Amino acid sequence: MVGETTPASASAPNGWRLGHTSESYESSGRGPGTVSSGRGDAGGQSYGNWQLSSNEGTLGEYLRQSRYKEQFKGLELGSPDFNAKWREVAKTDPTGFQQDQCNFIKASHFDKQVERLKADGLDLSSRGPAVQDALWSTSVQYRGLTKGIVEKGLEDKFGKDYDLTKLSDKDIVTAVQDYKIGHNETLMGRNSAAVRASVKGRAENEKADLLSLADGKLVHHGGHAHKPASIGEIQTKLGQLGYTNPDKTPLATDGHMGRNTRDALKAFQHDHHLKETGTTDPATLKAIDTTLKERGVQRQAAPTTEQSNDRNRWGPPQITDLAHPGNPLFKQAQTGMQAIDAKYGR
Repeated sequence: MVGETTPASASAPNGWRLGHTSESYESSGRGPGTVSSGRGDAGGQSYGNWQLSSNEGTLGEYLRQSRYKEQFKGLELGSPDFNAKWREVAKTDPTGFQQDQCNFIKASHFDKQVERLKADGLDLSSRGPAVQDALWSTSVQYRGLTKGIVEKGLEDKFGKDYDLTKLSDKDIVTAVQDYKIGHNETLMGRNSAAVRASVKGRAENEKADLLSLADGKLVHHGGHAHKPASIGEIQTKLGQLGYTNPDKTPLATDGHMGRNTRDALKAFQHDHHLKETGTTDPATLKAIDTTLKERGVQRQAAPTTEQSNDRNRWGPPQITDLAHPGNPLFKQAQTGMQAIDAKYGR
């Protein structure tokens, strides 16, 4: 890598702020008071714009330094009282609470990874919003693996002797996202096939969003046209995966994209780390089919009648499942990857 100056970058479009892309994927832009459903996650709900994880310790890390920490004093993380207080703070001071979360993510995730890259000779601080959001999103999702992903992505795409001054923001974004897509099996190797497919789908969709941002355009995800027959098929598949109406009655298979079907789609998207649009985008359809296939394999492998009658076993991954990102063995594997990168200076 050579060069110190950089090509011109697109200016930030109206409405953009650092972390915009990641926020839309983490919590669908629902704001600082967001509390995840915790489906399949024993006390492991996630909170806020960037879904601070109680399982992985990020929520506690945030609260220890937050200017709002006194308001949560004595409350057990994940308890109804804690969740109520979290929403109350967000309602009382939405702007301040959101900024406080943003400041934490910037200091603990983004800034540290940018500095690691800079110390290694890769200074991207003057690049435009697309590159900044790519770095932000990668640091939010992968944290300590960010440096290796960016460096190896650029080398894979342009060779070890690439000239940074000749690379556009689009080049950098493409290299980073393509690395995540192409190495998804390694990066997410401890996850189930369904989760791996979901994370890959996010990387592909996010790539498109970031490339639009590099052109100075903010992506606004709206509704899509649907064919009635395809909606009925999706309703059937969601039902097979255990998604129901709010009152636990089965989803209607009427081919109509009503509120209950949209809510079921959003629940599936949340559980599989996809943007919660409530629409049948390609990544969601692929994840549904992959999950169905995986659940079918699991059912055949069930050794006992009791297990095959356990409906929750075939729902979204549980915290005890090795496929669940919050499972300690998954975290152990991720830590091991970070140690290998550190050992070899990557």
